[in-house]
Amino acid sequence: MLIKAFFSEDIAHLSYMLIGENEIFVIDPQRHIQIYLEEAKKRDLPITGIMLTHPHADFISGHMELIHATEAKLYAHFQAPYQITFEKIKENDIILLDHIKIKVLETPGHTPYCTSFVVSDLSRGEEPVSVFTGDTLFVGDVGRPDLFPEIQKELAEKLYHSLFDKLLKLPEFVEVYPAHASGSMCGKKLSEKRATTIGYEKRYNNRVQIKDANKFVQNILNDNLPVPEHFKYCAKINLENPQLLESIKKPEKIDFEKFIELKKTKKPIVLDIRKHWNWVNFHLDNSLNIDLNCLSFANYAGWLLDRSQPIIMIHDNEKDLSKAISSLRKIGLDQEIYFLEKGIQEFIYHAYPLKSTRTIMPKDILNTDKYQLVDVRNNPPALEIFSKFDYQTLTLNDLIQNQYDFSSDKEKVILCQKGALASLVISILENQKAGEFSYLLGSGTALQNLLQ
Repeated sequence: MLIKAFFSEDIAHLSYMLIGENEIFVIDPQRHIQIYLEEAKKRDLPITGIMLTHPHADFISGHMELIHATEAKLYAHFQAPYQITFEKIKENDIILLDHIKIKVLETPGHTPYCTSFVVSDLSRGEEPVSVFTGDTLFVGDVGRPDLFPEIQKELAEKLYHSLFDKLLKLPEFVEVYPAHASGSMCGKKLSEKRATTIGYEKRYNNRVQIKDANKFVQNILNDNLPVPEHFKYCAKINLENPQLLESIKKPEKIDFEKFIELKKTKKPIVLDIRKHWNWVNFHLDNSLNIDLNCLSFANYAGWLLDRSQPIIMIHDNEKDLSKAISSLRKIGLDQEIYFLEKGIQEFIYHAYPLKSTRTIMPKDILNTDKYQLVDVRNNPPALEIFSKFDYQTLTLNDLIQNQYDFSSDKEKVILCQKGALASLVISILENQKAGEFSYLLGSGTALQNLLQ
């Protein structure tokens, strides 16, 4: 028996191949399935099964792609409303893969349809050796139950029982393989480590130290992140069957004249994926800057981009363009995508009006009260050094919902950790016509180093 993990960094997603002597099962596949097909070809083994722990909300599953490519059987919770024929599995069902026994545990909590797969290698013994927990148990955290707001308390209670009455009663040596690691918004405190054991989580996972059921439910319901916009449609798409990637219109290269035409006729999103300092220096009016290599691109794109609008992408190089398009497709942003081969240089060549954002040096902040500092970090430090400034915090969720007050006459300087989130926020504020905003060079890190 062999377990091979695949990590998709842009969505912090883990999928797996469970490899027997004569066939292979894929667990929680991503949408781009070439990695599984190549591995199966290398081993000269067929992929005969696809197992889903639950209908994923944060990315588009690859089950339809694999079914189309391999004709493998799909296994999923018997009550999950997938609009495709599948093998309906329930508590204590046994599935055999050569000498590998897979026992089904129903582990609801993150969603009503969560299952975990407990694996035994019968060539060595009956005892379980591994468990695939999906989004129920992570390394360092557990799944969030608030994706169904109307039943979140009920799901939190079920999550408690799934953990304490089922998963945590497995032998402590059992290896745990979750569907996500740090970077996913399916949990709040996920570790960067990608696998663990039942024993280790029983000792060091802070969530499962709360053994009182009522306190556990209260803790997890009071400590959740905002729900990104793409969570609301990815699960629906997964249940209704995602369209195959080959059927989606390929990204189209356009020239400057075509850009002008699209701007007038289709009202596209202008998505600038360049480095944030390049965007600050010069950018198109009403463009959205999500620095591909400095931010969690898929999370922010899923949160901010409207699926009904075409996208014109501004990029630095072909590698970044391909990477960004792949990420967008992973989270179900399947609309038309256009790009200019020479990126921002095309607009410079045609003398097209570009904007720049005023940059403030950290030293210029000192000994003056003419600036209002706006800290947009996800978890801004509660540092006393900021008390000397006109200082406020702003979350991205508040920004999207227009819940902010910039009535002060002072120059507003946006800061984050290192700069990428600040440029994203400024690009949103510019699109909202909220006023003029400045960018702190080196951002919060540079300012704190200067003050401490």
